[in-house]
Order: sequence, then structure tokens, then C-alpha cells
Amino acid sequence: MKIKQHQDSLNWWRYICSAVVIASLIAPSLGIVGCGGDDSPSEPPEVNPPVIQSVSKAVVSPGDTITINGQQFATPASQNRVTFNNPLAVVIPFFASTTSMSAVVPEDAATGPMTVTSKGVKSDPTTVEVTRGIGDVWVIAGASMPYSFKLPDPTGTARYLIVPHSATTVPLTFWYSVSPGTTSVYPSPPAMRKSDRRGTQTFEQRFERSIQEQAIEYIERYGAGKRPTFKRAPTQGPPPDTTTFYVLNTTTGSTVDPSSFTLVTAALRYNGSHGLIYSDIDEPSGGYSQADYDEMGQQFDNEIYPMDSTYFGPETDIDGSDRVVILFSRIINELTPDGQAGSGFIAGFFLLNDLAPGIVPPGTGNGMEIFYVLVPDPTGETGNVFPKASVKPIAVQTLAHEFEHMISFGYRFVILGGGTSITYTQALWLEEGMAHIAEDLNAMNSSNIGRANLFLADPGAVSLMGDDTLEQRGAIYLFLRYLGDQLGNSIYRTILRSSCIGMACIENVTGENFFLSTADYFAALYLSNSGVPHDGKYDYTSINYPGDFNPLAVTSRSVSQGQFNGSVRNAAADFYTVGNISTPALRLTVTGGTGAAIRVVITRIQ
Repeated sequence: MKIKQHQDSLNWWRYICSAVVIASLIAPSLGIVGCGGDDSPSEPPEVNPPVIQSVSKAVVSPGDTITINGQQFATPASQNRVTFNNPLAVVIPFFASTTSMSAVVPEDAATGPMTVTSKGVKSDPTTVEVTRGIGDVWVIAGASMPYSFKLPDPTGTARYLIVPHSATTVPLTFWYSVSPGTTSVYPSPPAMRKSDRRGTQTFEQRFERSIQEQAIEYIERYGAGKRPTFKRAPTQGPPPDTTTFYVLNTTTGSTVDPSSFTLVTAALRYNGSHGLIYSDIDEPSGGYSQADYDEMGQQFDNEIYPMDSTYFGPETDIDGSDRVVILFSRIINELTPDGQAGSGFIAGFFLLNDLAPGIVPPGTGNGMEIFYVLVPDPTGETGNVFPKASVKPIAVQTLAHEFEHMISFGYRFVILGGGTSITYTQALWLEEGMAHIAEDLNAMNSSNIGRANLFLADPGAVSLMGDDTLEQRGAIYLFLRYLGDQLGNSIYRTILRSSCIGMACIENVTGENFFLSTADYFAALYLSNSGVPHDGKYDYTSINYPGDFNPLAVTSRSVSQGQFNGSVRNAAADFYTVGNISTPALRLTVTGGTGAAIRVVITRIQ
């Protein structure tokens, strides 16, 4: 990852009003038209504008050095900006006098008007052509409207990947129309409305979200002034052979009401170096054998624990036991309605209540680091049939996933929040994405691939920070996996063990604006292992993408095919390949609500 523009240009862009954006690709140029914005001061400055008289190169490539000759340039060089027809392509010259300056052409430079701004005053433009090779990637965004740029077509056979995406956190859907023609009248996209492209949210996801939100709400409301009752001294002696636990017994009742919990008696089945396995003494017949418990315990101790603690950090130890408890109980099976396991079931969970002794009501938590996991039930005693061969791998995968949650909530609630404040609770979309990375790191990727396939089938409908659907989890998994491949898996620990939340955590590890990182990610979804020559920054290296996944949905268009419409949600993208760009014109029109920001990733693929 690298910063693609000077920070000042980012600040300029953030001031841009973008309630309505219209982009136009006019053979071979693409323009963006919208509500406007002006980077000039509201009052005319008391200085003469700079004047461009000549440029050392009229045809340039990103990375080239050019010399601009003229008058009224500012000194020192830091008081000048050179803009290459794109608000994301603004550079500070490395040399400047009053009559000459030298600058490097930035990665996102676009063919069209180049301007010099000296002490806040902009010059008249001069035209510079930016050549592009196959595999080149750049990102455009319109600030002053209308905005246009050209797509190079040196052979007459060039083909481009065009990825319109919304660079905003505002939960809106942005509609666009693409139409051929040479008329100056822009087509009207559909009226703004909620998208009818819906994701899939499972019964288990809704349950998991609900139980944590209820605990967070309770702690937020009643935690102030209370003191958590953590044990500071290590627990003496071996763990008990038999003990009791409070287990949540409802998917609809309150998680801070003692009547929503059953007191379960459980027997110790495995005493490991990091994990203790207990099982409900009231198990259905045909359940796990001692050998099964030993195998799962050793897998947690020797594989899951070291992997998760390496890449996310250690768990807390609020009870002084230096162990994580894994409780297998039929109560977890009974949370899934009778006969409905085929459409989704609760495999297990971590409950924030357990890290809040003295804060949540007595009888609603166990005051320890503990997971709850379902048990085999081959005859359906608990209302659904769960064969052991099917349940066992799911149980182990659940441990990898939920352990990340335990580590995260422990660090952010117990350590940063002192056990009374949920101020540092991670954003849901990033928290769940990190838990799916835990599955990936533990080589348990089948479910991740399935979720990602749902996203890849309709990427424009899936916001990275959306509604916690299966599709959204697939999208954020691929995004975080891409960042890890480019920056190293150590970023996951940095993300978790910080006080930042959501987008700020991503910017902390990448060193760049969040939506510049997503632009690279969208390019990687198409380019990685595509056969198109490209920079390695757009590759997945740790997973077989796209080989193990379903194809990314890409619409192939020719100018002669006429108008088509589409939409993207916030922090989402659609993918098009467009050929025959020389004639006739092609215009892309985009509308969005208040706070909208549309950017376009462009890659020459032929």
C-alpha cells in the first residue's frame, strides 16, 4: 500500500459537495458532472494567477518527470500544486522558481487539462496526454463539475475495466446509467430509492448480533459507577471435576434477565495447557467420546490458541484460571427452533456478559473466559438432528471464530474500558471480518469461500460496512485477506490491539485514506491471477483466488449495445469491461444522496 496523493489534495476533495454526480465517458473521454465545488477562495486573492507557457512533455506516463515553464509561480516549491485532471492526482513540485518548476507525474493522472495552483490561485489549463499500458490502474474522482478525461486507445482495440464505486459511509444506494451517443444531453438515471438488492442474514447471525448488542446496551446504561469483580490472584489447585455454569436458554428473551439462563451441571472432559473442556452431564445419546474431547482439546491447545493469540494477541484472564473454558451443552442445540436446522442453526457463541462480573446481574454470566458450543444429537432429542460427523468440524471452526471475539472484547472492554465501558467496542463489520480471518488463519476456509461467493455474484449490492449479511461478511473477509497479503498478517494484531474503531483502524495500518485502499481491493478482485499483466500489489498470495471461488460478476459492454442502468451501495462497486471506446460516445451518469462521493477505478486490460 502507498499513499497515492498528497494529503492536502485529500483535504481539498473532502470539501466537495456531491449530492448529485454525473460522469461522462465521451469517446474516448469520460466526464463526471455534479453539484460542483471550487477549490478557489471565496474572495479573489491579491496576487496574479500563475501562467503556464510550456511543458517539457505533452505526452507523459505516470512516474515521468516534467518541467513546467511560465510566470508567477510561487517559491518555495511547497506553495505550489500541480493537478493532472483529477483531484486524486495532485502533486507538490520538487523544484520551483518563479518561472519554472519540476514535478513527477502521479499514478492517478488523467489525460486532459493540467493546472498549476500557486498560493491558492489556479492557472489556466494546458492539455497533457497520459499514456497507459495494459495492466495500469488509476482512480478518478470529479471535484469541479463537469469533469472529463480521456481513455487512451492507441491501437483502436483497447479495452478497459471500469469500476464505479461509492466512496462514502452514508448508507445510500447510488444509481447510474450508461448510454452511447454524441448528444450533450445527459440521460437521467432512476430516481433515488432504496435498492431491492438484498443480502442474506441467517438466524445464527441475528442471534449473535442480538446477544452482544443487549450486553453492550446494558453496560453502557448501567456500567458507570460499578466495579467489576475480577479475580486478581491465580486460581489455586486443579480445575473441579464437576461444576455449574449459567447458560443462555433463549433467542428472544433478555440476556440480562436471570430467567433467560439455565444453571447447567457439567463434567470436566479435557484439562489442557490453554483450554478446559466441560460437557453438560445431560447429553443426548450418541454424543462425543472421550477421544473426541481429547482431539478437540488438543486442536485448541496446539493449533487454534497459538494461531489466534499470535495474530490477535492474548485473551484476558479475569478469573485467574489461566484457561479458556469450552462448554458443550444441549442447551445450545435447543436454541435452534425444532426442525429448522436445515436453514441455519446456532453452533456456538461467546457472550460478553461473562467478561462483566459485577456489572451484569448475577445469574447472567459466569465471570470467566468461556465459549458455549452445541453437541451431537443424531436422534434429534433436542428438536433437530445433528450427526457427530457433521457437528464436530463445525464446533472446532466455531472455536477459532469465537476466540477472536473473546480476545477482541477482552482487550477493548476489559483492558481499554476497565471492565465498565464499551467505548472501544469495534465496529460490527470489522469485528466479524476479523473473526472470519481467524478461520482463514486456522485453515478453516470453506465457509469463508461460500460467503465470498455470494458477494462475488453481485458485488454492487454489498457494502463493506453493511447489514451483517452473509454477502457482507464475504466481502469484508476478502478485503481483510487482501490487506494481509499485501501488508503482512501482523496487521490483524495491530487492528485489534488499538483504540481505533472501524475505518480508522484500516487507515492506521495502510497509511492511506480508507477509500484508496478499497479502490486497490476492487482492482485486485479482477486482476489477481487474471492473466492481465499487472503490479503485484493487486494480487492475493495466501489463498487460491479466484481459483477456489466462483467468478466475479463482470458485465461486458460495447458502445453499440445501448443504455443500461445499475446501482451500487455505499462502499461497494460494480464491474464492467468496455470496448469500442473510440466511437460513438459513452456517458456514465450517477446520482446519489447527500454525502455521496463517486469514484471510478479504471484498468486497461487489452
